[in-house]
Amino acid sequence: EVENEDQENEEGKESLAPKVPIAVKQAEQSLDDIYFPGFKSSGPVELPGLLSPLEILDRCLETQTPSQPAARLAWRTVLTLPETQELIQDAFWWFFCQNFQPSPEDQFKMFDRMANKRHPGS
Repeated sequence: EVENEDQENEEGKESLAPKVPIAVKQAEQSLDDIYFPGFKSSGPVELPGLLSPLEILDRCLETQTPSQPAARLAWRTVLTLPETQELIQDAFWWFFCQNFQPSPEDQFKMFDRMANKRHPGS
């Protein structure tokens, strides 16, 4: 059963990602089990395993959360935009290629897409 995405984590901070029970998640993958399948011009490549962009953002926010409620709301609004999630996916794979599976042409395409990503209203 997936819990509500607005539930608070153990430290009382709101989580961006729906909570998935451990039994549902795949076993941890080693880097040997992960490979970059190649750039997709239609959009970012899915993250490995059952990892979601929101889970990555949750981990980042565990240490960097604005203290003002209005700032938290604004931060949450921006981070949950599909454009932000796509940016996180491309950034993950760019970093992975940079450090573990070099693919200069694909990395250039991902970096170009990240650099040109526009948020609504920008």
